[in-house]
Amino acid sequence: MVNFLKAKFYFELSSEQNNAEALFNLGNMYDLGEGVIQDFSVAKKIYKILAKMNNSEALLKLGDMHFNGHGVDVDIMKAKKYYELSMKQNNSTSIYKIGNLYYFGHGVEQDYLKAIEYYELSSQLNNHNALFMLGKMYFYGYGVKQNYSKAQKYFELSFKHNNTESCIMLGNIY
Repeated sequence: MVNFLKAKFYFELSSEQNNAEALFNLGNMYDLGEGVIQDFSVAKKIYKILAKMNNSEALLKLGDMHFNGHGVDVDIMKAKKYYELSMKQNNSTSIYKIGNLYYFGHGVEQDYLKAIEYYELSSQLNNHNALFMLGKMYFYGYGVKQNYSKAQKYFELSFKHNNTESCIMLGNIY
């Protein structure tokens, strides 16, 4: 059983020494409301400290906060900016989320070719969600010529990373 009070105590103690991992864990506690009252403003403050340290996970979290409007107004372009900063450090989730911006047309013009570009970059870092989305694009022919063989390849790779949605799509192929 997790003792959140002790965890918070030790994260705060280590955070005083600017330990990035401890700061991130503390930020997550406030972001998710784990062991503390959920407080997006405290989480944002901590993530901004980490962003100054160029922490890719904190940059990703700031992007998510702006995308979802957690403690801030929804601002897709600000989210994209944070995702791009995180992407510079090869954060596969940030790269995947930029792909999603183009796939769904959130804050940018919908562009399947750009989405594929980002999904391919993310998939090279073994991001199972990007692999799934590439499979989906080939399965339905979004931005590419429909190709069930390529779709199958991407769904199988995604499934190897425990993406269960890939099983459904593989079932549809067979």
